Amino acid sequence: MHKFLSAKALIGLTLVLTVVSVAILAPLFIAPERATQMVMSARLQPPSLAYPLGTDQLGRDLLARVMLGAQTSLMIAVLAVGMSIVLGLPLGIICGYFGGRIDNVLMRIIDALLSFPALLLALSALLDLVEL
Repeated sequence: MHKFLSAKALIGLTLVLTVVSVAILAPLFIAPERATQMVMSARLQPPSLAYPLGTDQLGRDLLARVMLGAQTSLMIAVLAVGMSIVLGLPLGIICGYFGGRIDNVLMRIIDALLSFPALLLALSALLDLVEL
């Protein structure tokens, strides 16, 4: 139990809770329009009281964009972990229980999947979407 209460664990827990709370509470504190609202007179402003993280080249508030972007990042992370559990857990159980030939066949399939670079797979998936 002492291992879970270390300084590193508390820092990690604090960071995760901060990102989750920002993702959940962002729509309540900032209007989604603020993240997309372009104010050309406020282009490339440095951090100030009005814009705590400054603005981008189109005058959009970077803090609002980061806070609303946390929702997408959190959703992708949860979906990736969920998919790995749904797909990986049954395969791991099957390999561990049966072993032998089934384990070897599944390991060769996984080795073949891992031999392709992730960027190549992402680009091929993107090209597939563009053709639709």
